[in-house]
Amino acid sequence: MPLTVRRSGFSVRARLYHQSSHLGDEYLLNREDVERENLSFESVELLMSQEIRAIRAYAGAERIFRREPSTLSDKLFHAGLELHTGRTRRIQLVGGVDLKTTEFHDWAPAVSGRVGLEFGRPGPGGHPGRLITLMLELYDGPSPYGQFFRDAISYVGIGLHFGL
Repeated sequence: MPLTVRRSGFSVRARLYHQSSHLGDEYLLNREDVERENLSFESVELLMSQEIRAIRAYAGAERIFRREPSTLSDKLFHAGLELHTGRTRRIQLVGGVDLKTTEFHDWAPAVSGRVGLEFGRPGPGGHPGRLITLMLELYDGPSPYGQFFRDAISYVGIGLHFGL
């Protein structure tokens, strides 16, 4: 249930949402050597952003009010920066850094970064049309919202993203 307001490059989003992960449940339930961890929660989030030319900065917080397991932290802070070098060009450099931190992981940040090229034609009014983005992606921090949310992970990869 998101509520979003935008004016002159400033935006605010408030939302109430449910998160749960059941990927691989059947496999885990049939294994005796792995204990299945049920991760499920409801949260209220407030996120604010400001866009100034090619850069967008955002920050916000969440309060988790129903959670399983009960040891899951009820507070989460979130911030980041995004870069889009020129929305009206057929090719533009894009990138971003995203940070999330929770008390559950002793406030150690999860860091996600991406940089790459976005290809596409501008749509009506200079807005993005159909886009293809090729990105170098990295992540270092707690495994986000799944069976292994207690574990730290790191990865580097290449992403190909399509926007319609």
